[in-house]
Amino acid sequence: GRSADFQFLMGLIYMNNMRFDDAVHEFQKASCQKECRTIGVNDWLAYYNIGVIHECLGQKEKAAEWYRKCKNYRRRRPGSGRSGAGMSRERGRKIVRKKAENRKKG
Repeated sequence: GRSADFQFLMGLIYMNNMRFDDAVHEFQKASCQKECRTIGVNDWLAYYNIGVIHECLGQKEKAAEWYRKCKNYRRRRPGSGRSGAGMSRERGRKIVRKKAENRKKG
């Protein structure tokens, strides 16, 4: 098996490239790993990013389920502009909006 850190990174890459199903799959695989080098990638960070994807796709209830799993989520420091999860919600929303616009066009 691959490490949680690698799977989490792959999830971020897929997320940035608008491959949301693949991203969710990688984040879920990361969350199943027992060990990781970066705190949270096999737990709340993976859950958080799955929640961001669902929220940005308009799936609010699914997003809320994943956010609730983030019990250990550490709040970002004020003014940092980052969630600590590798991608801000704002960035996630931009990516999802772009994909939705592209679907409507083609």
